[in-house]
Amino acid sequence: CSQAAHTPHSPPLAFRGEPVAGKTVSAHLDMVHELDLQVKGLVEALDARHLLRSTIVVFASDNGGLPVSAPVGHDTSNGLRGTKGSLYEGGHAVPMIVRWDGGGVLKGGVHTGWVSSPGLVATLCDLVGVKPPPGQAPDSISFAQHLVGGGRAPSREAVYALDYHNKGNLDGVPAKHMLRQGTSKLLCPYRRGALANGSAAAA
Repeated sequence: CSQAAHTPHSPPLAFRGEPVAGKTVSAHLDMVHELDLQVKGLVEALDARHLLRSTIVVFASDNGGLPVSAPVGHDTSNGLRGTKGSLYEGGHAVPMIVRWDGGGVLKGGVHTGWVSSPGLVATLCDLVGVKPPPGQAPDSISFAQHLVGGGRAPSREAVYALDYHNKGNLDGVPAKHMLRQGTSKLLCPYRRGALANGSAAAA
């Protein structure tokens, strides 16, 4: 787990002999570049030890990106509404890359549908042919079929999320909550009964 793109953005001069600071148009993107170098180093280390065929590599962000490089033309949300901490798509819709040289994961395959990171537990278990431990990850839905090209994977009927990113909300009470079903999304201030009385917003 890398914290490279988090603040404060203070890129080092170099990482493993490769320049970092000043390599891009902003300190934030320099840190993203360093993250690229970190991933490159990990993959090269696995390859040098002949472990790529027995290792499933998963790369993804935990949430949407920071907007700090927008002034230099970098859109971390790729046109989606919202950024990190938002319940809009730009706040949590991120790419995910899965590589397994020795398994059935399609090389160069692209799936444009929606999957959820909690599904990784069931997915990885499916790929290696084991069952999740009893009582573990009960809400994990496998998307292994998307990775191996074996047809349509089951999808989650609906997703519920909370937004705690509110500077005036330090007591652990969420500021907003969201219910998504299909391509529709309901966003409401967090209060009892809000989902029944809130207004819908397009996803």
